[in-house]
Amino acid sequence: MSVSALEKPVSNPPPHTPPSKTERKAREAASSTADGQKAGRVSFSLGESKPGKVFADQAAIIKERANSDALQGNTQLPGLLSQLKQSVNGWYGGHRPPKPDPCPPPPCNTKPPKPPKPCHGKPPKPDPCYGKPPERPTPCKPDPCYGKPPERPTPCKPDPCYGKPDPWYSTRSNDDLAQMLLDNFHAFKDPKQPGYVTTQTISAMADRRLTGDPAKDRNILLARELMRRPDLVNAMDRHSTTGALDGLIDRQKIQMTLNSQSPLKYKDDDQLAREMLKHFDALRDPRYPDYISIDNLRGLAQWPTDDPVYGRLAWIAQEVLKRSEVKHQMDAGDNWWGTDGWIKKSTLKSMSR
Repeated sequence: MSVSALEKPVSNPPPHTPPSKTERKAREAASSTADGQKAGRVSFSLGESKPGKVFADQAAIIKERANSDALQGNTQLPGLLSQLKQSVNGWYGGHRPPKPDPCPPPPCNTKPPKPPKPCHGKPPKPDPCYGKPPERPTPCKPDPCYGKPPERPTPCKPDPCYGKPDPWYSTRSNDDLAQMLLDNFHAFKDPKQPGYVTTQTISAMADRRLTGDPAKDRNILLARELMRRPDLVNAMDRHSTTGALDGLIDRQKIQMTLNSQSPLKYKDDDQLAREMLKHFDALRDPRYPDYISIDNLRGLAQWPTDDPVYGRLAWIAQEVLKRSEVKHQMDAGDNWWGTDGWIKKSTLKSMSR
């Protein structure tokens, strides 16, 4: 019987014997090495499926193998980690993934910031008196800022200059003071009597306290000096024809007083009667030594006032005739039935007291 060379002899396989412990370890090591080599040839197909899914699948496979190798003590774990890093870098274009924002926006449920504290101490306290009506001053506790200070001097704080002659105004003449009143006529006018200065307004101005305003203080000091010279006020108040005093002074009266050259213009009626008694012997009638004739006075008034003998008598006669009321009083002083044209010496004495 011949056997073909191409035919292999069939031998009966030996009976199956379980591998030993050493062979089993060698097989497991070989299989793990083959699996590791296969894992190093992982490729990504971008056209077959979506990138996210491929990356997730490959990352999951690599992670699973890395875990199994770590459990089996495989030394190829660093290689698998480097492959995973290369795969991630390949997916993001070679750049690292963006880092998270270190200052994320605050959540919606955060509390609003507290207001800043004031720079200069504590805020001012509210005024407890704001919005309340001011209290009226009482006599016991007067408010120094309520209203204006009283103009008239009070007994507690008298005006140190009130009642004393001013060192400058007291040296002025009557004509100077009359001119000052004419220049400041508007400051002394009576609101109830337009166009007139009255003796009441002069007195009220004199009673005011000094204010510190030079213009107002000048008027006050002028009024005080006028009140110290009643003959000057009466001369400006006297009517030009009758000589009556009505308390009304206008600009015309002041101007006529200034224009008059009579030395007796500032003498009142009593002073004029005293002046007639002083020159009674030169004025009396030669026929009646105790009387002065009104007709003789009219003749003396025509004499020149600059005459050295009769000049003074001419001024007296003119002043008496200018004051019709005082002339009538002198004429009818000793006659209860009326005037008779004669002025008795006893009448002049009674008027000049």
